[in-house]
Amino acid sequence: MAPLRIGIVGVGNIATLNVPGYLAHDDCEVVALCDPRQDVLDRRGREWSVDRCYTSIDDLLADDSVDAVEILSPTPLHGDHVLAALAAGKHVSCQKPIANSVADGRRMLEAAQAAGLTFRVTEQCCHYPPLEKARALIAAGAIGQPTVVRIKTVVGRTDSTFQAELDPAGYVWRFNQESPGGHLFDDVMHKYAMALWLVDEDISSVQAVVRQGPLFFEAPTVALWEYARRTCWG
Repeated sequence: MAPLRIGIVGVGNIATLNVPGYLAHDDCEVVALCDPRQDVLDRRGREWSVDRCYTSIDDLLADDSVDAVEILSPTPLHGDHVLAALAAGKHVSCQKPIANSVADGRRMLEAAQAAGLTFRVTEQCCHYPPLEKARALIAAGAIGQPTVVRIKTVVGRTDSTFQAELDPAGYVWRFNQESPGGHLFDDVMHKYAMALWLVDEDISSVQAVVRQGPLFFEAPTVALWEYARRTCWG
């Protein structure tokens, strides 16, 4: 079977964590990139050996060599970008969160279903072996029926290439009117996904206390949630 030909929409900070997986996968070929910033686009094209680089998403979506797109643009743009890609007949993978509103998320799902195309959001944490093992043990009843789920985020410092090369401009939209929830919305999505996945229970309500901390993080922040099984809390 021929490799799936991928177009990347958005080549900023998060793309450096996502695109290498496609480049290394035998079943994929990254054939096109898109970003409105010509200088960044040119640099990524050289780094990833991709010749077709577009500053307009319409031009990328008009490229018949693209089978599917990975949407790595800022969250406020996801709705327009996903709907445009589906309308162009492309399968879509989208960075989380998929949208700023539930309504936009539902429109994306409806459009994908109507078009008969794949629309996915990948949660990498459910492929982390220690968490896979934890979920299996919980499902097997190794700890009985859970009554409390506690997930703590620790922000550490590293000397990684990713950290060293972060573009601060890529964080501005996360903390102004373009994002409805700052870091609690943008990153805690992973923890919320694990809260659902680890115990395989729906969540019926969420409350949160948020304080503005230094730099790009609200801290301290505490979210409290109730599962549909009312004897379990997080």
